[in-house]
Amino acid sequence: MRNGHRTTIKYTSLIILIVALFRFWVSHVNVPLKCYSDEEGNKGIEYGPTALELQSEHVLLNFISKRTLHEPLFIIVLADSGRVGSSLLAELLSSDTNTILFFEPLFKLNKSPKLENGTFVSQFLEKVLNCTYDDKFEKWFKYHVLFRRFYHPVVKDCQKTKNETDCVKHVDFRGLCKASTVRIIKVIRSPLMSVEKLLNRQDLNLRILHLQRDPRAALSSINKIGWKARPQKICTQMLANTLAFEAFVQKHPSKLHKVRYEDLCQYPRDTVSKIYSFLWNNSTIPEPVVNYIASHMETEKNVKGPMSRTKDSKNEAQAWRREIKDTLFMDAEKEFTCRMSIERYGHRVFWSVVDLRNPKIPIALYEDEERN
Repeated sequence: MRNGHRTTIKYTSLIILIVALFRFWVSHVNVPLKCYSDEEGNKGIEYGPTALELQSEHVLLNFISKRTLHEPLFIIVLADSGRVGSSLLAELLSSDTNTILFFEPLFKLNKSPKLENGTFVSQFLEKVLNCTYDDKFEKWFKYHVLFRRFYHPVVKDCQKTKNETDCVKHVDFRGLCKASTVRIIKVIRSPLMSVEKLLNRQDLNLRILHLQRDPRAALSSINKIGWKARPQKICTQMLANTLAFEAFVQKHPSKLHKVRYEDLCQYPRDTVSKIYSFLWNNSTIPEPVVNYIASHMETEKNVKGPMSRTKDSKNEAQAWRREIKDTLFMDAEKEFTCRMSIERYGHRVFWSVVDLRNPKIPIALYEDEERN
């Protein structure tokens, strides 16, 4: 009996200690109880009782027993280069409720050697996803007009006011970040290898969408808007990302998903449904995202401009075959890394401008090519 009494005292003391520690914790931390999604498709975070509300051990222990941890979902849309459709995909996903989008945060480090440092890039992106970035980054992001407008509907609505800058000044960017249930980052300035450390983290609710496009199409678009198209540089990075994806997906199949721009354009609902199945284990596309697809991709209205995301996407998939300059096309197909990337992508190397322009010659190497 004496040993049993001592054991009871030990467990009682342990419970009291846990309760005391827990009380201290909830008095200093805003505790999320669970993520919710109502019938109207709205998402949010339900917070648990505050320290003042936890007046008794009964309430406290009841809260402990019911509390479930649901961390925000982190999504990195990582594109092989610019002009492969990353703005379209990132904005499409961010059209869902209670979602924020950090549009190219690595642009702040443009041309910096730090972009080649995988440890630095991983730490930088993790701080952004966790809303723990420093004040200098927030100031840069907040006043970078192009990037901030993708962040959240509240920020976008500031465009409708008389003084957009003044409106943005009063927006709590970090507060919106912490309240969001889905946080998206668009990355085009760092290779897939640079986020390997994030993939290896078991404590992050992370998914990476690797967005790919035929390198000739990307080069054509790059050239069209006046950027310098370098086949060797672009294709080397594409091939490196492809090989890294093939290696990483073997180790982290639940964290990586390949998205082909051509599939997104030609079969938007089917492709997005597969993305949602990967992200949530549920292929149902939320209504706001369905509306985005209808208004931006399934439309006869083509809004011109280098950053336009509103067009008939089915006609966009192979438009480059009519538009690419002959010399750029030949330079791309002469480049070994481009040919490797094209063939691994499942597309045909045409070898001649005549065959390129012939719509009767399919771009897919195999008729039964599987769409990912």
